[in-house]
Amino acid sequence: MNSIFQCLAHIPQLTNFFLEGFHHAHLDDGDQTDKDWNPFDEVGEVTGAYADLLWKLWRCDATDNTYDSFQPDHIKQKLGNKDSRFATKDQQHAQEFMTFFLDVIHEELKAKDSVTVKNCENLEDFGGHHPDPNLTYAHELVEDMQNGDYEFGAAFDGDGVSYSILS
Repeated sequence: MNSIFQCLAHIPQLTNFFLEGFHHAHLDDGDQTDKDWNPFDEVGEVTGAYADLLWKLWRCDATDNTYDSFQPDHIKQKLGNKDSRFATKDQQHAQEFMTFFLDVIHEELKAKDSVTVKNCENLEDFGGHHPDPNLTYAHELVEDMQNGDYEFGAAFDGDGVSYSILS
């Protein structure tokens, strides 16, 4: 597990993806900033724990020049919750672990990105669209579904009385 985390932590594109998310979440914009908040916790347990691990390894805080050691208990626990093979301190095959780990992160990120909301502003004139969400007037959604852009689609009118659901 350790060797895989060390290897992955040194892939700039992957590591920067997570660190930039933390950096933007912790920018000092004059408001009270919660330094413990992890934006990747909203994506998934393992993804959040991995982002936390990277943040501790590559901390980008200019005011903290200390490099303290730490135990990666948080990610170890989250991985053990997903697969009992990784809950113990037993030696595991590195390739199997890496495949499992990357699959979990991929699935969590994919699930987070799978929710898309379109035309959801509450506009007085429905933004020039017809308020009835039937197949005639919700043609953009129908076309997106036919193109395979979404697996599930729903359209609602302004007061929630009429709706169309496509799958």
